[in-house]
Amino acid sequence: MKFAVAALLGYVAAEQIAVVENISFNQGALDHAASVGQDAVHELSDEAKLNAKKNREAIVDAYSTYIVEEHVGFSKNFGPLVKFQVEMIDAMSPAGNCDQKKATKCVNAW
Repeated sequence: MKFAVAALLGYVAAEQIAVVENISFNQGALDHAASVGQDAVHELSDEAKLNAKKNREAIVDAYSTYIVEEHVGFSKNFGPLVKFQVEMIDAMSPAGNCDQKKATKCVNAW
């Protein structure tokens, strides 16, 4: 019963709302809005392509810098140790000259 009363009140309230029957649109403004939207889509697409290219270049640059720094650090840290090992092997060889191939193989195996 309560539902029927609520439905009746809703129907009466809906009849009292004025409905606009002659709606007109500004077609020129709608066309302009559509063209502005299309221009924005093209512009954003071009920017996205440019940003993707810049990101690829930045990744390559960052990785290259990382690899160079890794090799420089390795050279700074292990260069003196390798030099010491070569000098030690030269000092320990009986004739003062060393078989470089055997020494290199020995150091690399160590």
